[in-house]
Amino acid sequence: MQIATNNGTAGTVHPNFSDIPGFTTSDGSVLWSSMGASEPPDNAIDWYAASQINLGQMILPKRPFYVQYSTLLLAGKHTFPPSAVPIAEGTYAQMPNGSFAVCTLSGSIGPSGTSAVFTNLGNSLPSGKTYYVCTQAGVSNPKWVIPPFNETLHSVTTDNMVKWTCVGTGEIPVGGYPGDSWSPTYFATDRGRQSLEYLAALVRAKLLYRARCIEISFECEYRRGVNLTPRKTVTLHDPRITGGIAVGKIKSTELAVNDSGIAVCRVTLACCAGLGDAVDEHPGDPMYVSSGYISDGYQAHENVTVVLPTTTDLGYAPPVYTSTDDGITFPATREMIVVTDKFHRGRDVSYEALDSMSAAMIASRRRLEGGEASQEGAYQRQREASLLAANSLPTLLAANPSWQEFQLKPMSTGPFHKVYNIKFTNLTIPMGVDLQSSVIT
Repeated sequence: MQIATNNGTAGTVHPNFSDIPGFTTSDGSVLWSSMGASEPPDNAIDWYAASQINLGQMILPKRPFYVQYSTLLLAGKHTFPPSAVPIAEGTYAQMPNGSFAVCTLSGSIGPSGTSAVFTNLGNSLPSGKTYYVCTQAGVSNPKWVIPPFNETLHSVTTDNMVKWTCVGTGEIPVGGYPGDSWSPTYFATDRGRQSLEYLAALVRAKLLYRARCIEISFECEYRRGVNLTPRKTVTLHDPRITGGIAVGKIKSTELAVNDSGIAVCRVTLACCAGLGDAVDEHPGDPMYVSSGYISDGYQAHENVTVVLPTTTDLGYAPPVYTSTDDGITFPATREMIVVTDKFHRGRDVSYEALDSMSAAMIASRRRLEGGEASQEGAYQRQREASLLAANSLPTLLAANPSWQEFQLKPMSTGPFHKVYNIKFTNLTIPMGVDLQSSVIT
C-alpha cells in the first residue's frame, strides 16, 4: 500500500515501489510513501508520544480514560479538615470549562493550592474510531500530550513536527469500533441479521443444487447458444415434457458441429422437482398494544416471518435480543458501575463539644477554689469534671461520624453468552418440471 504525500502528476513508467513502511518513491512529480505490506487499517496502532514517525504510518488513536476535575477533588473534601489530593502523572481530566487536560507533572490539588501541573489538550479527545496517516514525518508530542485530532475527512492535525491526515472512520459490525466492541449482542442487530441471511443463503444454494435432480438435454441454434453460460436459467417449451414446459439452471453447454455440418449448441438443464409455492412475509403480532397505537420503534412483535432478500422460497423469524449480561461494556463509564455514591453528613457536634469543654473547666475550677468538706463531695466534683471533659470533639465526632457510602456493581459473574435458535420456514423448491401432469405419449 502506498499513499501520495503531495499533489502532483504521476510519471509514465511504473515505479519500483517499496514495501518498507515510510520508504518514499518518486513518480513524476508525486512522492509516494510506503504503508507496508499489510493493508490499512490492519497496520494501524495507537498514537505514541515522543517518537520518530515515518511517512505513511497509520494510527488509530484511542480515547483515554478521564474523570471530571471536580471528582478528583472529592477525596480531599470529605476529610476533616479538607486536605490535598495527590495526582499521578498521566491522569486525564475534564476541567470545569469543558476542556480536557492531562497531568504532566505529579503533585497535589486541594484547598491549600495546586502543585500538580496540567497541560491543556483542547476541547476534544480522540473518539477511538478514526484513522490517520502520517503525511509529514517527524517527532511526535511529548508523553501524555495527545494532539487535538480533527476527525473531519482529509483534515490535517499537527503533532509537534508530525502532520496526521484523517483518512476516515472504522466501525465494526457488532457495534463500537476497533478496540472497543461494546454491543452485548450481534445477531439481533441489523448487521447481525445480514449475517444470518448470508448463512441461510449458502445453505439454500446447496439445497437447491441437490434439488435439481431432473436433467433435460436439448440442442439449439449456434447463434442462440453462443451466449448461454451456467450462470443463466433457461425456459424450454416442448410438448414431450410433462406439462409442456421446463425451467432449469444451465448445467453445461457445448458448441459443436453435428454430422450434417451444422453448428449447434448442446445444452443440459438441471430442473428442480418441487411445488413452487412462495413463502409469504408476516409482520407478526403486536406484543404490547394493538397495531397502530404506537410506532414500530416502541412496539415489539412475535411470530414475525421475513423472506430472504431477492428470494421467495425461504423465510425466518428474526431473533429478538434479551438481556443476558450485567449491562457493563468497556470502557466502562461511571454511570454503568456506580450503584450508590452518597455522602452522609453526621450531626454538627462542634458547639456541643465546646460547651462540654467549657463546663468541665468551670467544674474543675469550682472544685479547686471552693474546696470540699468531705472526701465524697470532692470525688463527685472530680467525676463531674471528668464526664464533661469526655465530651471532647474527637469523642463526639466518633459517635456522630460523617461517612461516604460508595457501592459498585459486582462484576464477578460471567462469562455471558446467548444462544439464538433461529426458526426458518421450510425451503419451497420451485417447480422446474410439473411431475404431477399426465405424461403425453
